[in-house]
Amino acid sequence: MLNILLQVADLTGELMRLAIGRISDGELEFAEKICRFARDIYRELTLVVPHMDDSSDMKTKMDVMLQSVMKIENGNALVFKTLFARLKVLSVMFDALIPYYCKHK
Repeated sequence: MLNILLQVADLTGELMRLAIGRISDGELEFAEKICRFARDIYRELTLVVPHMDDSSDMKTKMDVMLQSVMKIENGNALVFKTLFARLKVLSVMFDALIPYYCKHK
């Protein structure tokens, strides 16, 4: 049983890599679905692990799983911060062009 749970925990690392790839491709909605799935796996395992015999492997995997989920969440947040910064730059440029456009119309 421990081996199966360890493999499920490894799955979150693969999900993290998939999500980061999707974020890079601009597929944010799909990356968010992957993130929710990885978060659900982590949450469910946090309910099971305390009832297991002392397994340092599983405790280590839980830490790694949490890091994977956080990387996905941080990747999504970084994309939104970048988009917001770009929108602010475009807004400033647009505001600067309005007087020029009105003058030369």
